[in-house]
Amino acid sequence: MDRNWRQAAARAARALGCAALLGSVPAHAQAQAQPEPQPETAAETAPVLPARIESTPLEPTGPAPAAAAAPGAALVAQGRAVARAFVDGCVLTEGDLTGATDWALSAGFEPRDAQAPEASTLLDGHTGSVFAQPEGGIKLYLVVLTDGGCTVWAEGVSGPAVHQEFQRAMAELGAKGARVSKGTERNIDRGGAWRRQLQLRYRRVGGSQDWGLNVVTTLDAPPGVQALHLARAPAATLPDPDGLPAR
Repeated sequence: MDRNWRQAAARAARALGCAALLGSVPAHAQAQAQPEPQPETAAETAPVLPARIESTPLEPTGPAPAAAAAPGAALVAQGRAVARAFVDGCVLTEGDLTGATDWALSAGFEPRDAQAPEASTLLDGHTGSVFAQPEGGIKLYLVVLTDGGCTVWAEGVSGPAVHQEFQRAMAELGAKGARVSKGTERNIDRGGAWRRQLQLRYRRVGGSQDWGLNVVTTLDAPPGVQALHLARAPAATLPDPDGLPAR
């Protein structure tokens, strides 16, 4: 993934407390979240994936995490709600402030005052809007910045369930003709807590703009803090007619 995308992801992530995306954890989430490392340079974009997105994590440093129990039905339902909020509120609207706002309000999310401590922490000095799901047993926020960045931040949700349902939703878009390609997937041990970082590149059917999707989730089934981020990505460089990279 391009440096501009990583920098855009980092700017929004600082508001969301996902240290794997270079941020600090919001005060109200510190009891649940573990700090994350700065992401490494992403691998080159892979060919367009089939309708089913395969999970092929990179080799982690240190011992592999113990296999976690599959999340129960209730956790899966919550994970689906988080994944759908990101796909519907950020991916399908392509981070457009008006489109994301319309979706949030129609989905029952409530706007938060940008000057309130909670929203101010999430925005981290950037211009945008924060919406919160008022009920559902979990804390779920949609953060939309005026520069096109869009993030869903969730607390009290199973990481494997979010990861599974996110891949399912993206596979559905791929089956309908959207371009979905994998950049990097890796497992990270940070302070005894394992997290998974998945980066995808997305382009809607008939679109010309690529979008970078950066999803960081816990590896254990018990509820935790999850972050899903979208940012604009530059068009991929095409090779010269002689088959060599553009110079």
